[in-house]
Amino acid sequence: MRLIVISNRLGVTASVNSGGEIVFAPSAGGLASALNSYLQTGRYKELGIDDYLWVGWPGMEIAPELRDGVREKLLKEFKCWPVFLPDEVMDRFYSGFCNRTIWPLFHYFPMLTSYDDREWECYNDVNNFFALSLAEIIKSDDIIWIHDYQLMLLPELIREKFKESAVGYFHHIPFPSFEIFRLLPGAWRAKLMNGLLGSDLAGFHTVDYTHHFFKCALRISNLENNLGKIAHGSRVTKADTFPIGIDFDKFNDSSQLEDVRSEIDKLRSSFAGKKIILSIDRLDYTKGIINRLDGYRAFLERHPELHEKVILLSVIVPSRVKVPQYQAMKKQTEEMIGEINGKYGSIEWTPVIYQYKSISFAHLAALYTLSDIALVTPLRDGMNLVAKEYIACKKNTDGVLILSEMAGAANELTDAVIMNPNNRESYVGALEKAMNMPYGERRARLDSMRRRISEYSVCEWAEDFLGSLLGVYNARLALRSKYLNPERVAKLAGDYARASKRLIMLDYDGTLVDFCPLPENASPDDELLSILKKLAADEKNEVAIISGRGRHTLEKWLGGVKMDLMAEHGAWVKTAAGDWHATGVFNTCWKKEVTALMRKFAVRLSASFVEEKDYSVAWHYRACDIELARERADDLRDALGHLARREGLDIINGSRLIEVRNAGVNKYNGALNFMKSDDYGFILFAGDDATDEDIFRSISSESYTIKIGAGQTAAGWSLNSPAELLELLKKLSSAD
Repeated sequence: MRLIVISNRLGVTASVNSGGEIVFAPSAGGLASALNSYLQTGRYKELGIDDYLWVGWPGMEIAPELRDGVREKLLKEFKCWPVFLPDEVMDRFYSGFCNRTIWPLFHYFPMLTSYDDREWECYNDVNNFFALSLAEIIKSDDIIWIHDYQLMLLPELIREKFKESAVGYFHHIPFPSFEIFRLLPGAWRAKLMNGLLGSDLAGFHTVDYTHHFFKCALRISNLENNLGKIAHGSRVTKADTFPIGIDFDKFNDSSQLEDVRSEIDKLRSSFAGKKIILSIDRLDYTKGIINRLDGYRAFLERHPELHEKVILLSVIVPSRVKVPQYQAMKKQTEEMIGEINGKYGSIEWTPVIYQYKSISFAHLAALYTLSDIALVTPLRDGMNLVAKEYIACKKNTDGVLILSEMAGAANELTDAVIMNPNNRESYVGALEKAMNMPYGERRARLDSMRRRISEYSVCEWAEDFLGSLLGVYNARLALRSKYLNPERVAKLAGDYARASKRLIMLDYDGTLVDFCPLPENASPDDELLSILKKLAADEKNEVAIISGRGRHTLEKWLGGVKMDLMAEHGAWVKTAAGDWHATGVFNTCWKKEVTALMRKFAVRLSASFVEEKDYSVAWHYRACDIELARERADDLRDALGHLARREGLDIINGSRLIEVRNAGVNKYNGALNFMKSDDYGFILFAGDDATDEDIFRSISSESYTIKIGAGQTAAGWSLNSPAELLELLKKLSSAD
């Protein structure tokens, strides 16, 4: 079993040295660093994974005649498989839809978001090209792990070609609320959601992001989640929270390295006697750099007594240097730093020390170790690993972490000083608290956060995700082992042909026909009626429809077929040669009160309606706004509770309906009417929902019980859809 890691960029980046030779160096960035740290440990083998392969763009355009050599070197030396794309295409892809649409929108900057059709097409093209490249290398037992927003379409594209593969997706930036996500054009947002739903497991940094994903699946794809799992078609996608960690030992032990100690000594002598506030960011509008500088300026205004006693070290790593917006941001930042230093500084003291460059690990670790305060205040951030790296370096020194509540890390690092980065006074208050915090409190907060990030490092994060992915995958395999493939269908057909007496029981909605927003539109078509008539005409067969539908509807739709009918979950039965009769004496005194209550809720929820049957009443909300419908459904269940207990009624939660009926009336008891004989040589029952599970459990294991659709079941076998069941029934109807 092999792990296939897929990201926009490989874990190594290609460049051309002074001699014209293509060389490779580790890629920068949190994602690449995190994955490299985990893969190099080899701990994936503890999960039964033998090896790994990293797939992505190598960082530069490779001439066609050099590609074989580059691919061979990457594969042999780095376990990487390059996706070769021209620089122009990658620039249009990455600088276009990725960073002009998804990046600003998902970080809650809709005013900066572009909606360009050509950039959307390029995003589709690159995702498709990744899928074509993967088709060359994916094996049936590979575990596929896709990373981040650049490849949101890829899970479904892989699923189309490799239906049985385990596919996981991890989203490294914020996943926005539905109100933000819906700003995308309808076709775009639907396709992005469908792409993510191609995965077996979708992972997010925080519970909020996971809930946003569920909300978008509900509102955009009309798919509900049940205990964190979304059933759609024949598949189930699980979504869960996995806050990424860091290589804790690397930062924790960094002060023992000679080059780090040398940097610490230099910095200590430079800033002796001053409180160091550290700020490290990549140049980006999401990081809140201007807000932070303004907050620091307000702090200096408020506390002149701290002048010459405190400094802000602002390290900004260059990013997207060719983009005009980022050039303007750099200019604004430098102007503000100049204003602060000009107004408050002196020959002896510079309030803000500014560095605009990438820095070495040794310099970074030294800054973390010596700084008294880390000011990590993004306006929005998926996680923010700077906060965790700072804490990890505090093995022998103390400090205070000031952390934006808009960073994903705030959900874990609750002992940080949490603040709102949009409020000037929040900076002043947080800095005052940090400056005045007693040593004992500082140390206690640090120790608590250090325990958390040491216990859930990048390795635990990766193992947590991959272990969960394998769990979902194995559960799917267990369900897939019940699938009626052609070989099993052939055996079923053989058993059917050999039997001299057969019982075929079939649910209707969701089993023989797909669900419809309006139940009256789910009438059988000519093909279904033809199949049922052929089955019923065979003298060896007894065919029965077991449904929650009212008897008048079943009579209208299926009364022309000589077969048994069971309506209202067993309250009414009609044999092929007889008339309708009630299976018991049922109390109906409660119906008027229940119907009146349901009608009140129908008025409160547009497009919902009440269906009144002889012995039951149902409130349908399939065509409604699903979120409001779920709230109303909860309210209705509560309102019905006392009445149900008083009258001895069952409240049934169906597929987007609530039904009330007499206790003891159910499909299982109704089906007993058809299973009185014990001389059937062949029994088949097919159903799709929870009301069919009792029958699945009760029928002999030698019989054929078939669940239609995805999900856990007691049935012995499964099919994906009503269409597949019809194909099976057609085969049986033509068997003789």
